[in-house]
Amino acid sequence: MTHPATEHRMLTVAYGPEPQHVGDLYVPAAPTGAVAVLIHGGFWRSYWRRDLMTPLAVDLTEAGVVVWNIEYRRVGDGGGVPSSLRDVAQAIDLLDLLGARHGFGVGDVTLIGHSAGGHLAAWVGRPGRRQSFAGHPAVVRPTRIIALAPVLDLVQAESRALGNHATAEFVSARLDEQRDAFERVSPAHHLPLGVPMTIVHGTADDRVPHDLSVIYAQAARAAGDHVTLHSIEAADHFHVIDPHHEAWMTVRRSFDR
Repeated sequence: MTHPATEHRMLTVAYGPEPQHVGDLYVPAAPTGAVAVLIHGGFWRSYWRRDLMTPLAVDLTEAGVVVWNIEYRRVGDGGGVPSSLRDVAQAIDLLDLLGARHGFGVGDVTLIGHSAGGHLAAWVGRPGRRQSFAGHPAVVRPTRIIALAPVLDLVQAESRALGNHATAEFVSARLDEQRDAFERVSPAHHLPLGVPMTIVHGTADDRVPHDLSVIYAQAARAAGDHVTLHSIEAADHFHVIDPHHEAWMTVRRSFDR
């Protein structure tokens, strides 16, 4: 059952000292208890911003979901490894304080990442994610990850030169010289992740090929992860973030209560 909540509050909140350390918090008038963190893509580059996910934030809020649509440093504005990973982790952990201030719980948190944002959701969302960066475990632990046309294998992404070698820019290394640098932050090389994942990927995606998600899902299941793959026939890279397309409706229905 859907809980329409057309009235909502939207606040832009800083979670750190840098200009990119901000997010838009949407609090519906009739919250269902679900919380979604939106992590935009753009091959980790500074050209794309969180407004790419705003239509999805509004759509989820109308279903009664609290939404935290976050920005983070990208390549070109101080981002890359490890700063982008630290930023996303820090933004997610702020939900604990935001929930206390604005009256919502953080027991049912879904990370939703598109493209490179899918990589960030998978990497930062795994249990124990903070140990390698901040020296302490996560404050907020997601109950699931939804990856939309994600980049989950950084070695394959670079070997296929996705985004004109965007992965090499993100990692600040060459694959033929420092393969371990790519594997170190590649979800596909750290299975099982230990958190349920739903992948939605269009078969006509010419930016992040659909077969990468097929290969990842098979490997993750073999390692013991619970992974559901929705292959959307003829959908492209951006259909999965179109609130009117069946690809996104696959996600939206999972929040109906």
